[in-house]
Amino acid sequence: MEQKQIFLNEVEANFNLREPKGSKPTIIYLVVRAQGRQYKFSLGCKVYPSHWDRKKQRAFISPYLTELDNRNNFIVNQKISHFLFLFREVSQYICNCPTDMEKYIKILKDKLKNNKMANRNKKNALIEMGNVVDEQAMGEGSKYGYQCEIKSFTTFIKEKYGKGILYWDEVTLALLTEYEAWLHRQTIMHKITHEMVFMEDNTVIGKMMKIYTILKYAERKELIDLQTTRIYKLKDKKANKDKTEENQIYLTDDELTTILNLELEGDMEKVRDLFCFQNEVGQRYEDINGIKPKIIRGNKVEIIQKKTSKRVTPPITETAKHILEKYNGHLPTIRLQVANKLLKQIAKQAGITRMVSACEKRNGKQYRYDVEGWQCVGTHTARRSFVSNGLKKKNDSSVLKKITGHSTNSAFERYNRLESEDAADIVINNSGKIEQPQQSPSVPVTSIPASTVSIDYIERNVREKIELENKVKEQAKETAIIRKRMERQSKELKDYQDTFTTAEFIDKVGDLTLQAEQDAIFLYHEKP
Repeated sequence: MEQKQIFLNEVEANFNLREPKGSKPTIIYLVVRAQGRQYKFSLGCKVYPSHWDRKKQRAFISPYLTELDNRNNFIVNQKISHFLFLFREVSQYICNCPTDMEKYIKILKDKLKNNKMANRNKKNALIEMGNVVDEQAMGEGSKYGYQCEIKSFTTFIKEKYGKGILYWDEVTLALLTEYEAWLHRQTIMHKITHEMVFMEDNTVIGKMMKIYTILKYAERKELIDLQTTRIYKLKDKKANKDKTEENQIYLTDDELTTILNLELEGDMEKVRDLFCFQNEVGQRYEDINGIKPKIIRGNKVEIIQKKTSKRVTPPITETAKHILEKYNGHLPTIRLQVANKLLKQIAKQAGITRMVSACEKRNGKQYRYDVEGWQCVGTHTARRSFVSNGLKKKNDSSVLKKITGHSTNSAFERYNRLESEDAADIVINNSGKIEQPQQSPSVPVTSIPASTVSIDYIERNVREKIELENKVKEQAKETAIIRKRMERQSKELKDYQDTFTTAEFIDKVGDLTLQAEQDAIFLYHEKP
């Protein structure tokens, strides 16, 4: 068996900060580079980046710092000394037992993790995750959503291990990836078709993001390290979320008028009024729910959007003004879930029964079905109707964006639910035909004899087109030649900079510049 050389001095160990340019206390890692790979071990303590001495690999202890800061930094330095002791102890063991070099990293991991996580691993991570959520400053509804997700994760753990116990060292990226696959296999009853279907892909991504958020809270309490476990890669899944809104419809002006004129009572009347006001100002439900008189300025309303913290000033139309007067300028407050449920009943009562083709992505496959329009109506339908009807009335999209508060065209276009049939109706209603561009009065228009149209006129245009295409091709070739020469000269400059002195390098730059000018002259004279 061939023996391998071992150079233990090539194994490097450094202490790095997770966020070295931050302004808040950040986690410290022991970073070990061995056998061409990098391994991170969290010290389980934090330090201000401004208190960190990168060269000495220590936290500052200074009379210029407060007693509390010096105390915290002293704890950090003790941890660093302890980890260095363990690292050197393992290195000494390998020197005495070189045959175990292949197990070096495993031994180091066991030594550092067992020393640091012995007490931590005795705790049930599932219970700790629930406790972490309870400690957060969030609404009861949000806490309930996170607790439901922990229950779902617990169900998966029970199926996998046969028990509801999970230790922190078992929470890894591989386990969460397996949980995601388990979620994709779960079947539920579709709320509209009442068929048994897989979970919607966006729902699975949302559930994974909740687990990731809970683990981020746990990391703040130093219960887990998302870097060493590589769980931080879960945050990339949010970018894969499908933002299309194929199942979302908009209501026409006639349908909105029918809803506005319905005779309703109680919460249904309040929800209807909130929906109609929302459609008039083009805002999200959460931004108009419970509006107070103090934000109303004449014929405008000033709103700071809760989602983006953006200030918008939509106009108050006659319909919106009538609704405000009905409630003395203070709109009622109705929970979002209640409003969405009641809106479907209101839309059904308004006779919105036109069939809509819906499509959802479930377990990587498309699930299509037909449904009556009222079943797709929700609070966000009002905002979507504002945009679609505004475009249908030929309002400028840039003006509508200022009112809705959208920052990008892509986000704004997701609210445009106009179909091809709507576009055709716009053309027909406006003029009955597509308008042709008018000739400028300053340009004389000469008629072409019918006998020469097929010969002289067409040949001249074809000839001009061919000449233009040839000219474009020549310019493209010329650009390609110049680009290649620039790349070659740039490479030469880099080589000269590495081998010449400063004075020699400056002289060579001058020579290459002159050569480039000559090349351009030759290229110009070579043209036919």
